[in-house]
Amino acid sequence: MDLKQKESEITGTAGENPDRQWAIQKGKVEGNKVTFEVQTEGPLLKFELTLVDGHLKGEARAEHEGKSVTAAVDLQRQKE
Repeated sequence: MDLKQKESEITGTAGENPDRQWAIQKGKVEGNKVTFEVQTEGPLLKFELTLVDGHLKGEARAEHEGKSVTAAVDLQRQKE
């Protein structure tokens, strides 16, 4: 995942590996909360994250063909 913040807007990409990425949509920051969506080739993923001790933690949700899936997310900044 590659997130970029400009004021209260989040942009960037997310995907399963560096060669397979999708654009982040509807990204926003409100206080310590970060929300955004990623439209994959399949389901739309909705992320709801909170900044906690330098990590963005929360969950990603997807609905596809009548089934709902939730995954725990824990992101940390990669040092360049």
